[in-house]
Amino acid sequence: MARIYVSSTYEDLKEYREAVRQAIRKLDQVDVAMEYYVAEPMRPLDKCLEDVRRSDIYIGIFAWRYGYIPPGSELSITEQEFRQAVKFEKPILCFLLDESAAWPEVYKETGPAGERVRALRAELKEHYLRGSFSSPEGLAMEVASAIVKLTQFTRTPLDREREHRLMKIWTNSDRRFERNRARQALVNMGSSRYASAIKEQVLKYLGGPQSDLDELVFYLQELLQVCENSNEAMPILVDLLQGPNSRSAAVFQIGELGLRGKTIKPDVVREILKLAQDPEPYVRKEVAHTLGKIRHSASVLPEVIECLNILSQDPTPEVQEKAIESLRLVS
Repeated sequence: MARIYVSSTYEDLKEYREAVRQAIRKLDQVDVAMEYYVAEPMRPLDKCLEDVRRSDIYIGIFAWRYGYIPPGSELSITEQEFRQAVKFEKPILCFLLDESAAWPEVYKETGPAGERVRALRAELKEHYLRGSFSSPEGLAMEVASAIVKLTQFTRTPLDREREHRLMKIWTNSDRRFERNRARQALVNMGSSRYASAIKEQVLKYLGGPQSDLDELVFYLQELLQVCENSNEAMPILVDLLQGPNSRSAAVFQIGELGLRGKTIKPDVVREILKLAQDPEPYVRKEVAHTLGKIRHSASVLPEVIECLNILSQDPTPEVQEKAIESLRLVS
């Protein structure tokens, strides 16, 4: 089940977004969109960019509005979401309103904003696979077809010469699009060389600076895609639980494995429980959230419940909230 981020301006594309979100849900995938946001302490831009980073697929829907530019930024939130997907090499599916389609003048930006949206559309046309649309129903069909093609990739036969060529592109190319295509091909063929390279990248973050966390999350997602099974990745995740700046990301990824039905052994759960006393509230919050994603064995469940009861009294409200939610799930 893929997490699919839906990006667009809002007022002009409200009906189109709803059609796309319904199409995603009909495919038994998870739609990640601003419509689900509730009041949170995180700024909307931060929340949007975090959700792009944590999603598996990015869908961009573009008409003729550039969108809101938050204070202190040069780019609209919509363009920043797209740039975030490019930065973390997400599979990108773009859909552009047909240039001949009728469209309300009030939703056609002019001036500098109009120039920016035209430049962005031109970039998407040149560099990315894209579809066009003129109605909500037509867009939903285009999106559904693209998602099915993307998510039904099967492992291709391992070809050592092709693997070597792709590794050279992934390592040396300065074109992000080329690197992303090579990366996806290496994942599809189950390349052991690529798996080893990703493991080396991940382990560099054991003592890495806080600013590298976004890249760590990306590499962890890659690791879980390329490993034959979760047991192969688990020792690395457990190591990262000990890292000064990697523990939150490792807790999150273990929780995602649990959410996908993977068995998380009691000794791994106990390593997570140790972080319930972490001095950083964001780590305690991730622990509280993750414990609710995992199906716990009888041997460790009492310890989990005890831990969540303690976290439900945490001085940080966000930690309390997640702990109470998880208690309902595990009790």
